[in-house]
Amino acid sequence: MEAKLGGSNGLNRSTPTKSEFRVLESSLKEKDEVIENLRKELVNLRMDLKRDVSSTISSLPNPKTPPRSPRRIVGLSYQVEDDGVLTRQRVGRLASLGTARAISNFPIESADDLATKMVDIFKSPLDKLDYLHSTKFATDLLQVCGRVRKIFENEARCLSLPSPTYVLGDIHGNMEDLKFFADNLWKLGMNLSAGKFLFLGDYVDRGLLGLECVAYLFSLKILSPQKIYLLRGNHETRDVNGWIDHYGDRSFLYQCTLRFGEDLGTQIWEQVNQVFDRLPLAAVIDNEIFCVHGGFPRPSQEMMDNYLKSSSVNNKRSLISRSPTSRSKSYNATLNNNDVACRVEEILNLPRIASISPPLDHETDEYVRMASDCIWSDPAPEEYEKEDFDSFGFGESLRGGGAVCFGNDAVDKFLNVNQLSYIVRAHEAHSEGVGLSKNARVFTVFSTSKDHGQGAGATAGCILVDDDSIRVINRSVKYKNKFVHRRQSACVASLPPSLVEKGIQMGLVINPESDHRLIRQYSDDDTDSEDDDSDYEDEGKV
Repeated sequence: MEAKLGGSNGLNRSTPTKSEFRVLESSLKEKDEVIENLRKELVNLRMDLKRDVSSTISSLPNPKTPPRSPRRIVGLSYQVEDDGVLTRQRVGRLASLGTARAISNFPIESADDLATKMVDIFKSPLDKLDYLHSTKFATDLLQVCGRVRKIFENEARCLSLPSPTYVLGDIHGNMEDLKFFADNLWKLGMNLSAGKFLFLGDYVDRGLLGLECVAYLFSLKILSPQKIYLLRGNHETRDVNGWIDHYGDRSFLYQCTLRFGEDLGTQIWEQVNQVFDRLPLAAVIDNEIFCVHGGFPRPSQEMMDNYLKSSSVNNKRSLISRSPTSRSKSYNATLNNNDVACRVEEILNLPRIASISPPLDHETDEYVRMASDCIWSDPAPEEYEKEDFDSFGFGESLRGGGAVCFGNDAVDKFLNVNQLSYIVRAHEAHSEGVGLSKNARVFTVFSTSKDHGQGAGATAGCILVDDDSIRVINRSVKYKNKFVHRRQSACVASLPPSLVEKGIQMGLVINPESDHRLIRQYSDDDTDSEDDDSDYEDEGKV
């Protein structure tokens, strides 16, 4: 019997015999087995690939998802009052006896009473003028220095931080702008604020409240050591913050001795500098953004020598002076010029206690050079960069004193060698708070609006590094934080003349009608109102 089967080509085909059917059936089974074996092999390959990728990822540093210890529940609740004051109390029993037993084992954060008192004082320092001029404040500050010293000493010289992180630049004794950031970035306290806070140095000099700034920031570090990080700037050295001949009454040493006398004032100045000696020099956020006060270090002398020996292009000088104390590490003699740059890892090897300027006995010439580059160097102006730069992209700084500036070539090499994307630094005044240079790869952050001759329109800025974005935050020139008060305001009028004079000395009280340094003018209709405690501008010193 025959049947007609319709195929795609319209041809007819006879029905297969039983023997032919068995052959076809056997052939199909073999093909099915081959397909199944291939499927299993594909599954195995996918599993092997997934294991290899997981193993590779786990071996790489991932700052965005750092390894975590098990999360702990802190056995405290925070209650926010109408006036913004926080009160703490122990978490109560919420359900069963088992829950109560578990809650009783929750750790209680031990509050440092002295640090807490210091932080609270700077919410309204005008009310604490007597204390801020007393020997009690001096002895309290000495205790704070003793407690915070070890915290900084135990930190790496180059920190590794995850985002989100707020980055703030120079403060320079300007408690008013610092209060602005406190009111808007960590209003409920740092422990209850998202992200971390990185300061890039220069906390004293120029402004009148250097003592208050370091007392506040050191106390925050004691209370929240994993939230706030302080880097070192060039004003965190004795040669600079003790330079009374240059800075006059804006010198940190002068302010210490004026407030507390020669002996006690000098002791406080030295103990604060002991803390400065332990501050880290740099930080890296998300393994991508290098943060420092001034700039990145030049290549080591040994690396430069190895390159010049192997290179026929040796007609350009280097700005690195030869040092008898060079590293013993050997570099490949076939170094490419693009590879001759400082590695971030080299900063990790620097001493944890160092004076820099003047150096201590254990500080080698190479260490002083590397640390000085971190706290002193600047990006070179574009027109200046075309002049006498060395083979590695560095030139002599217009600041003088042995400082250097870095050009586009140096930025390229440093970022490429360390697999970084951006550099965030401070050290230079910007009227807009944040500036960009070097093809938008270098951010300069300046967090004080006063004492640098930037004019009445100057603002204070910071940046927020948040996952894949960098956001700029500035203080408006119209912002009022009621930290600095006019002489005619109601809260100042109630103070005795002696305290008013102390407030004027500290810059907490101003008299627009008699102070020739003030740029911004005030209207007559708000003379007697406490709401006129608006911000002001002081030309100060450049």
